[in-house]
Amino acid sequence: MKIRIKWKNVILAMLFMASMAIIIGQYYYIFIYPIFSGHITGLTWLGVALLTVVSYVAYTSYLALKKSAGYKPKHSNN
Repeated sequence: MKIRIKWKNVILAMLFMASMAIIIGQYYYIFIYPIFSGHITGLTWLGVALLTVVSYVAYTSYLALKKSAGYKPKHSNN
């Protein structure tokens, strides 16, 4: 049996994981890092823009992966 890899889904999954890693890293730098270092950190305008873009990329890649998987909720009206 030959297994067919959907490269679009592989790229979408990697994009989603990279986006989530950036989001988690930013939240770590804002909320956890000051506890250990004693320095107060915050977001710059560039950080806010990056967080917005990365959140949008993560959301759209998640929706595309969900659509390609054929996911349907149990209580779907369709």
